[in-house]
Amino acid sequence: MRPGRMGDAMSRPGTLSRGEYDLPMSTIPQRSASAVRRGFAGMARLLVFVLFAAAQVCVLTLPAVIWLPEYVAAAGLTVLVAIPACRVLPALSRKSAPLLYGRAIESPYLPLPALERTENGWYWNGYDFHKSRWISLAQRRGRWFFTDPATWRDLCWLVVNPLTGGLLAAVPVALAAFGAFLLVSPLTAPHLATDGWYFPLPVDTPAGVAGTAVAGLALLVLGLVAAPGAVSLHEAWTRWLLAPDERALLTRRVERLFATRAAAIDAQAAELRRIERDLHDGAQARLIAIGMSLSTAEMLLDTDLDEVRRQLAGARDLSAAALRELRGLVHGIQPPMLADRGLGAALDDLAMDAPVPTDVEVGLVGRPDAALESAVYFSVAELLANAAKHAAAKRVRISVTYRPGALKVVVADDGKGGADFGRGSGLAGVQRRVAAFDGVVEIDSPAGGPTEITILIPCVLPSA
Repeated sequence: MRPGRMGDAMSRPGTLSRGEYDLPMSTIPQRSASAVRRGFAGMARLLVFVLFAAAQVCVLTLPAVIWLPEYVAAAGLTVLVAIPACRVLPALSRKSAPLLYGRAIESPYLPLPALERTENGWYWNGYDFHKSRWISLAQRRGRWFFTDPATWRDLCWLVVNPLTGGLLAAVPVALAAFGAFLLVSPLTAPHLATDGWYFPLPVDTPAGVAGTAVAGLALLVLGLVAAPGAVSLHEAWTRWLLAPDERALLTRRVERLFATRAAAIDAQAAELRRIERDLHDGAQARLIAIGMSLSTAEMLLDTDLDEVRRQLAGARDLSAAALRELRGLVHGIQPPMLADRGLGAALDDLAMDAPVPTDVEVGLVGRPDAALESAVYFSVAELLANAAKHAAAKRVRISVTYRPGALKVVVADDGKGGADFGRGSGLAGVQRRVAAFDGVVEIDSPAGGPTEITILIPCVLPSA
């Protein structure tokens, strides 16, 4: 314990000393209330799981129950119901995951192969050639459905979850329900016929009433305490079967890399066209004008010196303007500060010219490669412009850190919030720029602010 801490803790009323820290007494009931809230929230989620498991049982067994005499029809109808249900019910469970678990479960299915038509009129569906388009579509859909491992994991979940997940959720619910029943049984027993109701503990004596109340309270508390843990176990069980496996994640990543590579190629081509257009309309036109002014001055050198001076002065002004345009063009391609002194100095220079007061914190040991530095610089520049233009921010904070295997960039502002990829504020461009490096952009921007945008890019620093 640090010197003076014991005296402070003992002289300050309303605190408890725990090692090096003082725990205010007021936090004890707050933590208890929080635990009770977590228990009741977990119990509510478990009730939803139990109802969902019961719905699964109904979906799978109702056809067999209705057509029980016709065994063949019952079995066939159950299969016909189970096939579409093995996609619908797991999809419903995944959609409800953010609400029930607090985290989303991504779709695990492999992409549907594209239908391509060859030059001779045949259709290629990713598996086989067919002359008929409808046969090719039907075969593509069927083979995609039955050959995807996620389909069979969905079917396994559909069959096993009512037992495993339902039992996992039902145990705490049953404990709490039975505990509540015991708690109220001393009040309800005198009003009920003893021959029609069964009370597991005697409630006709004061000792029996007290014992029943204590047992009921203990079971109720046990059920509430077990509820959050049961929700976590239920989430682990659901993710084990319904979340994407390694094959699906790898396929999705390869597709994303193909898409981002195509987008990067298109962006590079567009950038080259912009540079060509700027050179043609700007610097090239000014250089032509300089040449014309020098030619005019050369022709008038022996006859009109005043006009020669005016032509030379105009050529000097045109050369200065052309130089400014070339510097701006070069800065748009690769800022000299970024190339010479690195990302930290370039971001400091960017913050100095920003219309909003900006704090910059860069904690990098080494330098990323030039392409990655450029992508981060222009992404931050776009986000800084958005904060000033769209968010009406009064202050911006930029943080660049490196953790093993990834570069993390955070741009936060105190503006009005509501940032979205689909609102035309340049965020989609930032996402495309970062995706070219297999990076991701995460937005936390509630209405009213503040906004925090995080960029994560996989990389390895040379000297880190």
